[in-house]
This record gives sequence, structure tokens and C-alpha cells, in this order.
Amino acid sequence: MKCLLDTSVVISRVLSKSKVRKAVNSFLGKVEPVVTTYIVGEFRRTVIRDVVFLRNVIHKYGLGEALHFLARLPRTRRVSNIFNLLGLVTKISLDGFEIIDILDLLRMRLEEQCFDGVKMLDDGTECYHSRVLGNMSPDGFFRISFPCRNCRITNFIKENLNLLKDLKGKLSSDLGSLAASLIQEASKSGIRWRTCRKTSDLIIVLIAKVKGIPGVASLNEKDFKEICAALKVKFVNPIKFSTG
Repeated sequence: MKCLLDTSVVISRVLSKSKVRKAVNSFLGKVEPVVTTYIVGEFRRTVIRDVVFLRNVIHKYGLGEALHFLARLPRTRRVSNIFNLLGLVTKISLDGFEIIDILDLLRMRLEEQCFDGVKMLDDGTECYHSRVLGNMSPDGFFRISFPCRNCRITNFIKENLNLLKDLKGKLSSDLGSLAASLIQEASKSGIRWRTCRKTSDLIIVLIAKVKGIPGVASLNEKDFKEICAALKVKFVNPIKFSTG
């Protein structure tokens, strides 16, 4: 079965505990895993951004003060991911490598490791974030930003407006409101960045439906399960799939 992977699945191949990594890789060996430009954009906008953020904080404060800085941040999913990254590079640094060097290597190699063996498909969104690379500045900080420009997400939503309108009526009120915001913005001035980010789960399942991909895989069941059921796309949690 061809299966579209979301960011939680690909990043778990590197940052999750051994048991999760084994389950996910076992699952990937049993399906035909694919990602699209929109998902690569989301990966860079979240995971690569977090690697760069951690690298620059350590470059600015040193490791000790950086830990104090991070500890004061609200414990969001993003901050938890940053601590997972820190745990990974700290283990490697015990072998004598500098943490900054490890993070720079991780930034360059992480995408290759996470998407290894996964086929890349064009989804028609032309997400600009999938092409963002960043650069090292003379002051030693790595600079990367994710502006929205020249993408086709509004066109993609417009082309599938009837499907989205039908989907809206099948969803719970919270998810239905997100679908409504996509419909409204696409019909007027265009999809805003914040809306695109907030509705990414909806967009990913919509991509699968439009591209004829029968399955969507994610470690985040809550919204994906409902959206997939409404669009008649098979939802798979790789951990449950692999363990039967």
C-alpha cells in the first residue's frame, strides 16, 4: 500500500526511542512510503528550524547557560523536540565531538536520514519552505527564515474547493472551523501563513485524497483519524501497525 507520511513519522526515525524507531522502520518496510513537497516544507519549517535554534542558542550562551535558557521556556511540543535534539547531540558529544559541530552536521544530514528510502512526490502546492536552505553569517550564527512566497497552496485549495466543502460538513466543530477558514481565505485574498500552518493535517490528508494515495501515516492520531475517515483515506499509526 502506498502511504503518505507526515513529519511525526519521518522525524521519529532519528529522534525517538529505540522501540519507536524499530516499529516505524518495520512499518516502512511493509508499505510504499511517500512524502510530498508540502511535507518536506513542514519538516524544514519545524525540525530544521529547531536544530538551527538550538545551535544558535548554544553558540550565543554556551551549553550551561543555554540549558538555563531552555528550561525557562514553556514546555510546548516544539520545546520538547528541542530537548530531544539536545539529548541526542549530548550523547554524541561524549565521544569528543563539539556540540556545535554535531548540530551543524545534523542540520545538513538529518533530512537525508529521515527521508531515506521514501519516495518524493510533487503535490502541486510548490511549498517555498521545501526549498529554504539558510546560510552561515560572519558572526558565527546560522541564519534561516521561512517566509511564504510564490507557492500554490491557494490554487491547490481552489482546485479542490468542492471536496473541501463536502469534508467540512463531515467534521467535528473544531476541525470544521479550520476547513471553513481554508475555504474562506482561498475564496478571497488567499491562504495566510498562519492558516496554512494550523490546517496542515487537513491539507496533508487532502493531498493524499487528490493524488490517489490510499493511506496516511502519523504518530498523532487525534485529528488525522477523523479527517482520514471523512475523506475515506486509510489512517495508520506505524507503531500500532507494526505491533499488530
